[in-house]
Parts: sequence; C-alpha cells; structure tokens
Amino acid sequence: MVSRNTGWNMTDLKGSYLPRLLSKQECEDFYAFLEKGNWIIFEDAYPQLLLYEKSKQDNKNYFHLISSFHVSVFMEVIWSFFINNHDSKMITLALVVNEQNHLEQTVMRDKHYKKNVFEKIEFKLQDMLSMNQILFPFVNGREQLSLRGKTIHQFEELHNRINIGRYLYALLFKPEFLKTSVLWASKTPHTGSRMDFWPHLFNLVNEEVPGIKRKHSRFKNDSLKEGEPKIYSPLWHYVWKDCPHNPATHTEWFKDTKVLSYLADLELNLNGLIEKDYWRTLEKLEYTVIAKNAATLF
Repeated sequence: MVSRNTGWNMTDLKGSYLPRLLSKQECEDFYAFLEKGNWIIFEDAYPQLLLYEKSKQDNKNYFHLISSFHVSVFMEVIWSFFINNHDSKMITLALVVNEQNHLEQTVMRDKHYKKNVFEKIEFKLQDMLSMNQILFPFVNGREQLSLRGKTIHQFEELHNRINIGRYLYALLFKPEFLKTSVLWASKTPHTGSRMDFWPHLFNLVNEEVPGIKRKHSRFKNDSLKEGEPKIYSPLWHYVWKDCPHNPATHTEWFKDTKVLSYLADLELNLNGLIEKDYWRTLEKLEYTVIAKNAATLF
C-alpha cells in the first residue's frame, strides 16, 4: 500500500491531540476497531492472493477452492473471469466491493463498535468538521513532497465506503499520479508516524512540556510558528502491541447483482490535492484541544 497515513490513524491515538480529546478507554476502543478492520481484510484478501499466485505458477484456475477460505462466492466468479481476461481495474474494484461488504458483516454491524465508536460524539464530530482524510504522499515535479487524497464523510455507510475506495483507486492509479507516489514510497521506510511524510511538522519525540495546557495555536499561514514544538507522532511499534483476534464470523454477503454496478469506471476529473484541507484539519484539532483546555478551567 502506498497510502501510509490515514485520517485518524493508530499512532494519532497516542499523539499530541487525540489523547487530550478522548478518554484512554475511547482510544483503546478506537484502536481495537481499526485493528479489527485491518485484520478482517487481511484474513480475507491474503488467501485470494495465494490462490492467484498458485494459479499463475501452474497456469490453472484454483479459485474453485476459494470457499474453503470463507471468501464470498462473488470473488470466486470475479477471479475466474480475471484469470482469462486480466482486467486489473475490474479485479481491484471487485476487491474493494468485497472487503467493504465483508467489513459490514463482521465489524460495522458489531454492537460493541456501534456503541463504543460510531455513537460517540467525538466520532460524529470528526465527520461534521471534515477532520478525516486519507492521504497519498507523492513527490512533485519540483522534487517536493505533496499530498493527494480525499476527505472522508459518513464512513459508517457501506455505499459511501465503496465509493471512497473506487475514488482512491482511480486517483492513485492514474498513470501520471502513480509513479510520483511510488517514488515517495520506495524511498521512505514505513514507521506509522506522520513524520514519514511531514518531518518539518511532526516528530517522533514529544517536544511539549508535560502538564502545560496549550492556550494558543502553534500554526500560522499553513506553517509552524518559529519556536513552537512539533506535533508528536510516535512510531507505531512503540505505542501499540500485537493484538490477537478471535476467528471472524463468516456470512455470505453476496445476494444482489446490483453490486456489479460498482465495477464501472468513475467519471471523475481527478486532481485530489488535499494539502490545504489537511492543514485545516490540524488547525481544527489544535483549536479543539485549546477549547477543551479552556473549558476545564470552569
């Protein structure tokens, strides 16, 4: 994956802002939700890729075995078509449709996550205030690092998540965009910290004085004021441990051929530049923390 850092990611839950806006338990619940989703997708996608690798090696279709790995029959049909036609766009969009429907069945409808994540006011606020972006760092023509991506709204809705995935695929794999993102990713070791792409703004070390509540913004004109501490964004493996999972409940989601409409191309005038939107997100988070600090005084 080229997208190394998303809206509220796992290391954000231990960084400068979210621990001051969420309780420790809320951070733990949010992490559990993100981690469960990642695990569910990997559990479903990995055996598909192994079957594809074996099919290529032996020049034989092994996707009649896909149900043994509890993967939807939808993907059995799509992979069998792909083996003969090599339509990379179709198979990628199908994987997006499959993973989001699988997540819908196993995570999004889970009562625990509904109560402890989706129904929390903090989760709703990040949607209303446009505080959640998926980011693709890339190296532009001036050899400077920039950001493309999309602001996410109504993440709980299956239709929206699928269309987000379709948009991001179209954005990332536009030929002139892909090579610039691959250039950045190939030169940048992945740590989970936002310092990977903006070291001028983020740091692996917490530079703020412990116990001091911020009363003014550290930003001015989309940059860090001179002398202000950088935003703390730690390494992933320093702040989170490996998390075991119980086996997922597998339910066949494919019951309506209408989902095939998602395999059509998106008619988009793609640009995706999101750097200013991301700056606004950081400023909103900063002012939200300042406002909460002020409220505690009364």
